[in-house]
Amino acid sequence: MVSSNYKGARSRNPSTVARVRSVSQILLTVRSGEPGKAFGEVRNEVLRWLANRAGRRLPDHGWAGESFDMAESGAQPVSAVADAGMWFCRSSDADKNVPQRSWDTECGAMLHSNGDVLFGCRLQCVARGESPPFAATVPGVVRQIIETQHAYLDGRRVSLSPWHVDSAQEVDALLGFLLDSQRFRPVIVISLGGSDGADGNGAIDPAVLAKRTL
Repeated sequence: MVSSNYKGARSRNPSTVARVRSVSQILLTVRSGEPGKAFGEVRNEVLRWLANRAGRRLPDHGWAGESFDMAESGAQPVSAVADAGMWFCRSSDADKNVPQRSWDTECGAMLHSNGDVLFGCRLQCVARGESPPFAATVPGVVRQIIETQHAYLDGRRVSLSPWHVDSAQEVDALLGFLLDSQRFRPVIVISLGGSDGADGNGAIDPAVLAKRTL
């Protein structure tokens, strides 16, 4: 939070002015024949992720899907806000190596009127002192959602495994996806074709790439 008297605060003590940098942001669509159940499962996956990072037990009413706020002294702040068909949470982890730098994660789930569940996650770097360069990452909770739910991005199911295009139908599907005007994210294609028409070795390992570019 930056004071409204920004110039004055900055001139008096520059270290108190927080610099916020976006690290990653993602919005997934979770599809299920039981939207209410999927909404609860997504929320519980986030709660499990929060519980592993909070360093203490989450309140029982939090596990029941209600709002809670854990900001006691000496612990990582964790909070959640619940409303009809919506649930949002926020956690802040202090950087283990850089003083006065923290990593703030915000997650949210919402029941859409079309029956989908929208899941969003944003990671930010907040620094009040020195902030050396860092590698962009996606919070592990995103991987949990992809592993446990039918999550879609740009209309296509997201997976931790690469899409193996090995038939005429798959080629048509790939071309359609590449030419889709509603697609916003880039597509990386690796050629595996050998001289005999069978799969050969690509320049890089597709399985490793799929995991690293999640």
